[in-house]
Amino acid sequence: MARSRSPRRSASSTTGSARPEYSRPTLAWLQITINAGASDAIYLRGLNIDGLGTGGYGVLFNSGGSLAVTNCVVRHFSSTGIGIAPSSGTTLFSITNTIVSDNGTTGIYLGPVGTGSAKGTVTSVEASRNYIGIVVEGGGSTGTATFVLVSDASANNNSYAGISAEGAVKLAITRSTASGNNSYGVYVNSGTVYTYGDNRILGNSSKDIFVNGSLTLVSGS
Repeated sequence: MARSRSPRRSASSTTGSARPEYSRPTLAWLQITINAGASDAIYLRGLNIDGLGTGGYGVLFNSGGSLAVTNCVVRHFSSTGIGIAPSSGTTLFSITNTIVSDNGTTGIYLGPVGTGSAKGTVTSVEASRNYIGIVVEGGGSTGTATFVLVSDASANNNSYAGISAEGAVKLAITRSTASGNNSYGVYVNSGTVYTYGDNRILGNSSKDIFVNGSLTLVSGS
């Protein structure tokens, strides 16, 4: 079945480098779709989810109280490995000890819509060989600003950027690496990002850190 490419929101770089359109996929090309109740807690543990180059999203979280992904591998999807896009309420999430690699658009996409928001952590995650390793986007939501803490993560060797922030988001990065990406290590198109002195953001082709929003360098750990 043909894949749907109807964009939810078009995102483009202010430097002229085209970024992909983030789209909500049709169910025909999803592996795991989560449409749960507002108080439901969802756990995914020890899964190897492989799109074989054709599946659109490995995991798409549309609704629920919380999501925990632990010790999983999500790879080879034509769009996104793990997508969290609640449309109402505040979703709590954690992604831990997980590999998201070789996906066509993003490894992890955190992008609430409608009145939704999300708060959570990305810990000990490898996001490599995607177009962008980790995307935190708040432009599609009118809810409370999304807050994400990325720690002990590696976002290396992606085609465009290691970590990207845009819209009404607050992102903190600590004890993480963003290296060998084809354009940027950390791309801040808008939003507020805190990067700590214990990060290793270097060796990226265009620029290690691009800032068009608010970036605060925090010394120490």
